[in-house]
Amino acid sequence: MKLKWCNALLLLVALLSLGSCLSPAKQAIFRGMEYDTRYKAVPPEELIIQKFDKLDILIRSDIPQLSAPFNSSLNYSESVAGGTGAPVPYTVSREGTINFPKLGVCVVEGMTTRQLESTLASALQEHGYIKDPVVKVALQKFDITVVGKANQVIPVDGGINLIQLLARIGGPSPNIRMDDVMVIRTIDGARVPYKVNLREKEVFDSPVFYLQQNDIVYFKPRTPIVDPAFEGAIRPIMYFTSLGSLVTSILVLVKLAKN
Repeated sequence: MKLKWCNALLLLVALLSLGSCLSPAKQAIFRGMEYDTRYKAVPPEELIIQKFDKLDILIRSDIPQLSAPFNSSLNYSESVAGGTGAPVPYTVSREGTINFPKLGVCVVEGMTTRQLESTLASALQEHGYIKDPVVKVALQKFDITVVGKANQVIPVDGGINLIQLLARIGGPSPNIRMDDVMVIRTIDGARVPYKVNLREKEVFDSPVFYLQQNDIVYFKPRTPIVDPAFEGAIRPIMYFTSLGSLVTSILVLVKLAKN
């Protein structure tokens, strides 16, 4: 009889712990990676300048007087409240252009910052403004929109990848689908959705592993989203239903133990 009771209790413990055993597996990421094994690391792609980006552009030369017109009050707030000379960024227009001193309207959309640096330096030399200009272009902070797990807009300075983003919003969670994360990227005026599986090692090879400005990242919920008011109303029912199931399981186990 004692042996039957022990078996029944072990079965009950197994049933109660079954749910808790499933959650960690669902949260697992980087499956398939083995310790002390080399995997090819794909370097991040350079960010591409897009419409409405904000660019810091600084021109330097051996003769400061020559570069001064390109770093004038047109893009420096020198006259505001005493002025500190803090740079005012160039905002890329809807047409993908900026209006640069003396060079006029320049198409910058689709370039990397290094390509724009080279283009501006060549133009300044060709027009005879500066013999050997040093051009520095920097993309100001941009936004990544996160929905699903954490509904927020995250400012990014320099660059970020999906794993860094996940860590910033609190890490893996049993409430989200780690195997089906959607990244929506704007390409040539069209929004393109990508599916990313964070549970597999192939995540590092995804074309959207390194995020770009204005990307939207959707962490899909594992269960349907329930309205808070409705959830509050049915919570007692769910509680008593679970309690009833537990009592029923105990009665069945007791019966089995007696047989």
